[in-house]
Amino acid sequence: ARVEVIEVAQYGKATLFNNPDGCTSLLNDRPPLLLRATVHAANGSTYPVTVVVNHLRSLNGIDDTGAGSNGWPTEGDRVRNKRAQQARFLADLVQSRQVADANERIVLVGDFNAFEFNDGYADIMGIVRGDEVPEDQVVTWLASPVTTPLVDGSDLIADATERYSYVFEGSAQTLDHVIVNEALLMDAQLASAKVEHARINADFGVHNFG
Repeated sequence: ARVEVIEVAQYGKATLFNNPDGCTSLLNDRPPLLLRATVHAANGSTYPVTVVVNHLRSLNGIDDTGAGSNGWPTEGDRVRNKRAQQARFLADLVQSRQVADANERIVLVGDFNAFEFNDGYADIMGIVRGDEVPEDQVVTWLASPVTTPLVDGSDLIADATERYSYVFEGSAQTLDHVIVNEALLMDAQLASAKVEHARINADFGVHNFG
């Protein structure tokens, strides 16, 4: 009841992707959804915030050397390029908003299907944040347009052993991220904020409901 919705908009629904074999397809299978809202506090203060919900393409096929549906040996290349270009589309969206209003508080949330570090295939989170690795450290490299880098919320957790969102086959990992921009991070109202992961499939208590 305290959240006043200002705008909800979807971006990139019709944006096309040029596949390595020359054909085109939709870039964003699940286009970013942007919410602009104002949070009204009990003391009467207000907090405007922009939240972008994301679900980027999965890692499936990222190292595939087999042929695509048309027989061309481009499947792994296609997957890496699509993931990287989805990341750059999102980064372009953030950059355009930061240029238009340097004080806009922006939060990116969702399943980025990417580790917080460079996996060697395509530095997805580096492109999104604006701190991509050098070109010789990744198979498919794209420059990020973000000039004021974003910060992964996990980096704000003091205990590095707690920086994971789920457990996959016994490995604590993070593919789901909350990324914030400098305008939000430097906000005095958040100076004492505590950051924790909401665990998806780990660290829940076991209950016997009889």
